[in-house]
Amino acid sequence: MKKVADKLKLTMDCEAIVRSVELLMARHAAEIKTVQADSEDNKVKVAFSCGIDGSEAEPLVKTTIKFSATVSDSVTAKLDTRGQGSFEFVDDEETADGDVEADA
Repeated sequence: MKKVADKLKLTMDCEAIVRSVELLMARHAAEIKTVQADSEDNKVKVAFSCGIDGSEAEPLVKTTIKFSATVSDSVTAKLDTRGQGSFEFVDDEETADGDVEADA
């Protein structure tokens, strides 16, 4: 009988999570579409996390949504091997104007 109860509890947990994801997605669909439309590559990352808290008299399932546009940027710096504490940007046009002293 315990296996049946455990299986029923797992089914209820899954159902609560699925419905929570659907609710959060519907609640934030317009905002997600705006973030996607405003991004350079027309992409948005949507993530859900679920926490199941069985420590309460009635277990709780908390589902959270996070979404954002992805921003990717990089620079490459060539380090001074002479121990002078300086470096030079080698591939970034905005900063490739010379040596930069590292903060001590």
